[in-house]
Amino acid sequence: MLTVVIPLILIGLAGTAVAINDRSADSSFVYRQQHLSAVQSSALAHLVSLARDPRPGLDHQPATSASCSPQGTGELRNPWSCLVRYTRGAPVHYEVTISPTGSVSATDPTGQLLIHGCCVGPGSGQG
Repeated sequence: MLTVVIPLILIGLAGTAVAINDRSADSSFVYRQQHLSAVQSSALAHLVSLARDPRPGLDHQPATSASCSPQGTGELRNPWSCLVRYTRGAPVHYEVTISPTGSVSATDPTGQLLIHGCCVGPGSGQG
């Protein structure tokens, strides 16, 4: 009986030690989650400018420039208003939403032009 109980106790102690060690390794993650910094306009503008022009009939080139301004508060500052200039055609205005994971979804006022990207802001490693 003792030959069965002692190994089980040792396995339990080893599992506890591993769990405690893993928990301390996540302390930097917890700190970052508790001390989020607000998304910066320049970081979002850079990410949005990487998307190719989604308008039909154009050459789907990347943006030449983008500028974004927050319309909300908090860390994510949703929604955002972004003006994106492409090599051809008029600039496109997008309403942008950042998810808690940092992924970005944007749509123009007609709802026909969509862009998606990853990642910006809290939780993504970019501020």
